[in-house]
Amino acid sequence: MTASTLEAEAPITATEPPRNDLVPHQPHSWVAILCIVLGLFLAVGLGIAAFMNVGFNSQRTMVSATAVTEATEKLLISGGRGDLVVQFSGTENVASFTSESRSATGQPIMELITEGDTMVLRSTGNDSGLGGVFDAVTGTLTLPATLQGVLDLQVDLNGGAVLIDGPVAALHGTMNAGVLTVLNHVRDVNLSTSMGTVDLAGGGSNVTLDISAGSAYLDGDFDTINVTADAADIHVDGQTHLAFTAQMNLSELSLRLGPTPPADITISSETGSAFLDLPPGTYQLAHNEGAAVTTTIDPSFNVNGGADSPRITLETSWSDVTIMPW
Repeated sequence: MTASTLEAEAPITATEPPRNDLVPHQPHSWVAILCIVLGLFLAVGLGIAAFMNVGFNSQRTMVSATAVTEATEKLLISGGRGDLVVQFSGTENVASFTSESRSATGQPIMELITEGDTMVLRSTGNDSGLGGVFDAVTGTLTLPATLQGVLDLQVDLNGGAVLIDGPVAALHGTMNAGVLTVLNHVRDVNLSTSMGTVDLAGGGSNVTLDISAGSAYLDGDFDTINVTADAADIHVDGQTHLAFTAQMNLSELSLRLGPTPPADITISSETGSAFLDLPPGTYQLAHNEGAAVTTTIDPSFNVNGGADSPRITLETSWSDVTIMPW
């Protein structure tokens, strides 16, 4: 009898998954992003701290200067940092300038010099160029009272605020920024401004303004006013005896004249608005209307007057014009 032979079957083995400990660990992407953001915040914070440190460690400088004005009838103010005041109450033939400046460079920001018959109050170029709290000046220029009403004032401003406390014969120049205020009468004005504000609070004789992206405030007694405005706000409140003329584009005009109207009012407006507050009465109106014009005239006005009546000439398109009693 032959015994049967049994073959043993091979043992069944399970397939093992790959071992994770053999694969390098990969951090989540949001962790990397968070680290980058925190690093940026840290860098910006350090930069701001260093920037502010310059400002808060700016040095204050006191300046006092005098100039002989015996042959001076002209004043040029050039530059623009901080607040400047020009007044007339000083010693005869002597002008004095006192200022306190704060600069990151530690040097005076403004200086007073004379060039021939012209006195010059100008920036020294010692500022850091950062502006604001980093480069600021507060100064007062005191002129002899004998220069009141005869001074020819020229401005070339790039910022700051200038206050003229006293009458001047002429005011002309350019403003790229800043605020110019004249408290008293000025005989002749010819100013060009860009992103600046002009405030003539004491009236004037003949005023010509070219304003772009700025504003003008005219109060008091005037003979003639001629305004060219581009994206500007014009406010006039007072008496204009002879003529008011405005050429406007993308601008707004508020005109309040009285108690008597000027002989001639001419307004040309493209895409803007004009509000006229005038003494009620009889006027001679000529209106050339373009597209999209709205004109409102209060019934108290008679606009069909004869040749001897005050004239109102309107050239408008895409504009609103309102005439109401003063």
